[in-house]
Amino acid sequence: MKTRVIVAGLIVSLFLISMISASCYITPRANCIGNGNIIFGLSNSTDAHGELASQGDYNYVFCCNEGSSTSCDGSNKIIGLELATNSHAEIPSLSAYTNNICFEDFSCTSRNTSCNSGEVGIISLSANTDAHIGSFNDYETKICCTSNFLDADGDGILNINDPDYNGDGIMDYPYDLIDPNGDIDGDGILNINDEDMDGEGILNGHDPDFDGDNTMDQFTIVTPNGDIDGDGLLNINDGDIDGDGILNGYDSDVDGDGNVEAVCGNDIKEVGEECDDGNNRNDDGCSRVCVDEGNDDDDTRRSSGSGSNRCNPNWDCDSWSICDGGFKTRTCVDLKHCGTNSNKPDEASSCKTTILSSIGNSIISLSGNSENSKVWGISSTLFWILLIAVVLVLILIGMLLLR
Repeated sequence: MKTRVIVAGLIVSLFLISMISASCYITPRANCIGNGNIIFGLSNSTDAHGELASQGDYNYVFCCNEGSSTSCDGSNKIIGLELATNSHAEIPSLSAYTNNICFEDFSCTSRNTSCNSGEVGIISLSANTDAHIGSFNDYETKICCTSNFLDADGDGILNINDPDYNGDGIMDYPYDLIDPNGDIDGDGILNINDEDMDGEGILNGHDPDFDGDNTMDQFTIVTPNGDIDGDGLLNINDGDIDGDGILNGYDSDVDGDGNVEAVCGNDIKEVGEECDDGNNRNDDGCSRVCVDEGNDDDDTRRSSGSGSNRCNPNWDCDSWSICDGGFKTRTCVDLKHCGTNSNKPDEASSCKTTILSSIGNSIISLSGNSENSKVWGISSTLFWILLIAVVLVLILIGMLLLR
């Protein structure tokens, strides 16, 4: 009996930890209250059908503790539903179903068995399409996401407010100029673990001056000593600079001038961004705030919002093709989508055709230039190998008979 209690306690603890670390989770509808936002409904906690949040027929929901927008922008799809309710689901990369489940700045993909570093696993599906829905550990097809509204390292601090969002023990940009082992606000929490480093009540991701040194660390397009919304708070001390009810870190128009500021992570390099690789991760060449990670100039990095428009491509090339007519080719793509051919590697090169490769190419050509072509029910390549072997055996027999 005691063992059962301990096991049950561990299961409950793990469930609660997963809820806290992910900030989004499957739960009974009655528990998604307060700051909770219903993203979609489920017929059960596992092996479930899904429904749109607007339906309200099911007793279980997928609930997120932060954010509110379920509008789809073409890049924030979590899953697709075949029907508005009582529906099977598909992975985010498919488009057969028309009822898309979307949320805030989520960028989701499907993976087998586990998520990559920096991603958060939120749910799982029984298949790629025509699937039932379950919690992350229920099925092998995992839905893995990145978002400011998630907690990638499971420390209880959302990515947007976390000075070390990937949990590697190193301060991430834009907090990387701050002493990780210091304690700016004297609250006993090291800066690297503090979601409000200066202790003024504005979480780091929304705070224009998160280190409390009276200089704008973020949202540098705004005059620090102005008061855009007239609430008596200087912009530098205001978590909602334009007073529209959307915290700065989530506001696409921070200064309320009607012009949408650059959105980092939408795979489009906009004014004020050094790069944009379509995600909100660091350590991949382009940081989660769209600053080129290859730039070591700290002053330039700190003032990245001032209009710098530099982007250093990160080229990724596939393997060279076989030598054909004295040339070989490959394809190279810029993982950071800078829109320039600067420093692009060669995609064509001269080469020498050896006798063996010529014979091999000739065999491929004779067999229809297709690795899937067949002769008499066997692969063409195997056919030619067998044919050559037979010829060699016949020649050897002939030579023996002539002796």
